[in-house]
Amino acid sequence: MAVEQGLCACAHIDEIESVYAWKGQVENETEFRLVMKCSKAASEALQTLILAHHPYEEPAIVVLPIIGGSESYLSWIAANSDGSG
Repeated sequence: MAVEQGLCACAHIDEIESVYAWKGQVENETEFRLVMKCSKAASEALQTLILAHHPYEEPAIVVLPIIGGSESYLSWIAANSDGSG
């Protein structure tokens, strides 16, 4: 959905085992880690999309800055995450 809408250039989906504290309990669940590569300009809209569709009360959304990389790759991310779908 996010790739089709032009909010991220690429998404990696990994099945993981999570152990976490939630509402006074220790939980152990199979979850999916989703890494989405997007431009800074698309970040807010991508977070809004995730929050609208994620089943968790508190999904883990973390935004990390890109501090370097190949210019061609970073240009590809920017060109494919401008929200133009």
